[in-house]
Amino acid sequence: MDLYKYILKYGILPIWAIWEKSPYRKHLKYMQKSQYFNREMIRDIQWQKLKKILLHAYQNSAFYRRKYDEAGIHPDDINSFNDFLKLPLLSKSEVIKYSEEIYVPFMDKSVPFLTSGSTGNPLRGFRDKACNEFMRAGGIRSNIWAGYDLGERIYCLYGDPEKELKGWKKLKSKVRRKYLYRTEVLNLLKLTEQSMLDFAEKMRKKPPSLLWGHAHALYQLALFYEKKEILDIRPKGMYSAGMVLHDWEKRKVEEIFQCKLQDRYGCEELGLIATECKAQSGLHINTDVHYVEFLDAEGNPVEPGERGSIIITDLTNYVMPFIRYKIEDIGIPSDEYCTCGITQPLIKKIEGRIADFIITPQHELVSGISLTDHFAGQIPGVAQMQIIQNKIDVLNFKVVRNENFGSGSIEKISHMVEDFFGKEMKFEIEFVNEIPKEASGKFRFTICNLKHELL
Repeated sequence: MDLYKYILKYGILPIWAIWEKSPYRKHLKYMQKSQYFNREMIRDIQWQKLKKILLHAYQNSAFYRRKYDEAGIHPDDINSFNDFLKLPLLSKSEVIKYSEEIYVPFMDKSVPFLTSGSTGNPLRGFRDKACNEFMRAGGIRSNIWAGYDLGERIYCLYGDPEKELKGWKKLKSKVRRKYLYRTEVLNLLKLTEQSMLDFAEKMRKKPPSLLWGHAHALYQLALFYEKKEILDIRPKGMYSAGMVLHDWEKRKVEEIFQCKLQDRYGCEELGLIATECKAQSGLHINTDVHYVEFLDAEGNPVEPGERGSIIITDLTNYVMPFIRYKIEDIGIPSDEYCTCGITQPLIKKIEGRIADFIITPQHELVSGISLTDHFAGQIPGVAQMQIIQNKIDVLNFKVVRNENFGSGSIEKISHMVEDFFGKEMKFEIEFVNEIPKEASGKFRFTICNLKHELL
């Protein structure tokens, strides 16, 4: 019996939430009811939230007021979901360029974020605390769908969560992660055979309730454990994030861990957008937080089963509103109901999202998707970047630069290459006007054309 789970769930976590003045437990209780609301009720609630945040943005954000005035639109003109289609889309480049005007000035920018830059074009922004607590509850609800319960152990494949912290802050973060949230991390920024073996031994001694990580890393871990005949790790739930696995890759992960692998779809600026449940009939849209549209090339809604550009409105972020945000992904909506009983609308499939591992001269692996979390957005004057590896000791950086790029930018790249890949790694910079996307329409931040024994 895991006694510490119950101490956490019924004692420490509730008290900690009170001490933090966090309402996430109240939000979670509501969300566990709202996931079964009928779809008409869901639409009504979403409409009220849309009207509220639209009016708020128009009245308090200089960017939205100018944008809608130029389009000849006032929030009073928007009285239906069809009217909502008249609002101009918000592009990522606009968010980057006009972020200061998008912010609502009198609100507290309490929760900063930096996007991973997996599109090659990272952005910085903020969420207000109320938004963050609602998103937090949505994440826990999705964990529960996977079989997790509050207080249970979580194992994840991720970058070093304490890498950028120092001293007391680093120690406090590590203690909080390990003992409050019971989370063990396999560091994808320094992945070795020994670190994966050690991770397996930890899971054997203290079995995970939930195993999650970047999708490609989970697949590589499954292949490695198969090779080493480590076939006795059985989490109650598993989910992947960051990109989409092929069906055969997903089946391999499920075979090795004997557990269904649930897809999750989200991004740093918007949080968790949609989650697959155990029924695996599609991804349930997090309708408590997001209103999601699927549009064709002319800006019209596509039919269920057709591919469409994903457009998202965040219903909870009032300090930095995202209204009709073009997230640069393609998805297929569904009008079916899931057999699990949850009534939130389904996304049949998300298409795209690929990132490779980089191999260091020491033959360690560095996850491309984790690398973007630490690397992108840190170099002054870089508008867009792509890292290509054709040799074990050379990286080619394709860089779209702006007026702030200079010698300090190159020096920063040099320091970061040494920090992440070691002193033996060299690099070359190629300045380009643009970086092309894949045939799928997605951008790959890292491309490795080498083979590694663990891959």
